[in-house]
Amino acid sequence: MNVIAHEDWSQTANHHACASPFESARLLRVLLAAAVFLNSWRVIRAEAMNVTLADVLFMGTALLLLARGRLQGAPFGQPGVIYTFGLIGMLGGLLVGTVVNGDPIRWAIAASQYLFTYIVIPMILASFSQDWLRRCITLFVIGVAVSQLVGAAAALHPAGEALVDVFGQGFITGNGRIGALTGEPNPNGAMCAMGMILTLNGLQQGTMRWKVALCCGAALALGILQSASFTAFAAVSVCSLFMLAASGLRAVARIGLPIVLFAGAYVAAGSPLPAAFQERVAGAIVNGNPDEAGTYVGRSALISEAWARAEHTMVVGLGVDRYRVESAYGAPVHNLHLLILNEGGAIAYLGLLTMIGLLTALSIMIYRHDRKDGAMCLSLMGVFLVYTMAIPHMYDRIWITPVLLAIIACQKWREPALAWPHPPRAFLSPAGGSVPSGAAS
Repeated sequence: MNVIAHEDWSQTANHHACASPFESARLLRVLLAAAVFLNSWRVIRAEAMNVTLADVLFMGTALLLLARGRLQGAPFGQPGVIYTFGLIGMLGGLLVGTVVNGDPIRWAIAASQYLFTYIVIPMILASFSQDWLRRCITLFVIGVAVSQLVGAAAALHPAGEALVDVFGQGFITGNGRIGALTGEPNPNGAMCAMGMILTLNGLQQGTMRWKVALCCGAALALGILQSASFTAFAAVSVCSLFMLAASGLRAVARIGLPIVLFAGAYVAAGSPLPAAFQERVAGAIVNGNPDEAGTYVGRSALISEAWARAEHTMVVGLGVDRYRVESAYGAPVHNLHLLILNEGGAIAYLGLLTMIGLLTALSIMIYRHDRKDGAMCLSLMGVFLVYTMAIPHMYDRIWITPVLLAIIACQKWREPALAWPHPPRAFLSPAGGSVPSGAAS
């Protein structure tokens, strides 16, 4: 009896020892999938803090990876050193300006957010296989699409006013613009624009079923119209056309032409458009007058002021969040380049350019290996760059996570870093295929 009991105990212990890596890998995949799905849902956050549920899930993923010794330290390979030096330069310039003119504690808060967004998140993403990252791209798109449907339903139903009280005025603004679960119309438009590009790539590469892509694409198009963001509409129009053209004539004929024909027929038939979109976007397009595009005039005034101030902040900047204090308008300039130049000086701005340049260079390298994936990455960088011209500090995770997710997933020459045993069944398999051997982590 004792011998049998000892053998049973040994077999049970061996079973648990083998199961632990499986369970850890499964938990990690679920944590990342949930974080990416909820990435755009900024309304689910801790009160008075810039910490969302997605941030908590990302952090949990990072800590578990670290505990398992699986956190990838070089998400971009050797070129990543340049990227890191760029971030150090940007934060260093902001530190000098903040110590001289501002509050060092505010710099510490902003620096921790930038480090988490631009260093930790790439390390997390690079710790998973390309196959799983591809599935996470689909989950991100679905998450944004669901957000738009929630916003649209709330706008139509009388009970939606209660959600405004819960999620804030940006959920549905007073003039009818919808920020949905992103919480503000302009960031919501950005998420829809990036989601649309990822959807088009999913159709091209066959990683997204066409029915799923069609439903998500319709929801994202509705979100762009409901957000009434001229920036989002311009970004998705230009960058999507670029992506399809760069992918080849076949992509233009199969995907681009039907979309253009449908959109043209919809407008020609006099079909309804959201009132906020007609007021803020359609009028500016029809009349060719950018002054009608939302807050264009006010932002132009801030940009003019920032250009004038920049010559005095080249060496020592104003410090983090000091521009709004020094500005005659009492607001930060809605242009990341000019804001970093004013608050961090030339060194900080060169650091920002270095980071953007490295991500663009990686996208070009991807394009040389795969035109469709490369066109997607370049188009996402295009949307991101458009918003750097329209948004102040961008340490919020929603702006860069889709770009990093796409670039890291598309580095076909990168080996999966997460390499412990894989469970027998795959979770969330892509359309039309099973998980390749060794790619389920």
